[in-house]
Amino acid sequence: MTSYLGIEIVAHLVRTVIQIAIAIVLQRSANFFVHRVLDNVQNRKHIHGHSFNNARFDTLQQVLHNIISVVIWGIVFVMVLAEWGMNITPIITGAGVLGLAIGFGSQTLVKDMVSGFFILLENQFNIGDKIEISGTRGFVVDINLRTTILKGSDESVHIIPNSQITRVSKNLPEVQPDTDA
Repeated sequence: MTSYLGIEIVAHLVRTVIQIAIAIVLQRSANFFVHRVLDNVQNRKHIHGHSFNNARFDTLQQVLHNIISVVIWGIVFVMVLAEWGMNITPIITGAGVLGLAIGFGSQTLVKDMVSGFFILLENQFNIGDKIEISGTRGFVVDINLRTTILKGSDESVHIIPNSQITRVSKNLPEVQPDTDA
């Protein structure tokens, strides 16, 4: 009986180590794939004469790496718990309900981040560009996944959620004051 229990524990340990090793290989492979894809995007932008901000590239890469890590290690965590005989049904159910609640509660945040991701990926505008967003003109001071920050000619700062950016005008001419008035 004791030897059978020892063999079971060793078998569980071996399967757990294999699951963790597979997760490490998957994570490294996925991160390598993401890096290659973003390198190709960056190289295509250079070929077509567009600049690609290295900070933007690093931000996209880090966001994708973090998403991959959370997904892979979350799955491995549940698999290891199941391997050791824990009932994972409540965990999966709870994660589903929590995901649903967070999804409904953070729709705008998710829209902001998805829009910000595509603004960064497509290199729609860069820090220092003079642009107009929804009637607000200014120089781009910062771009992140959630917001774009413009500084107006009167030194005012405009923080615009990325989900509200529907049209951008770029390379604007200087506006001359009306002297006829």
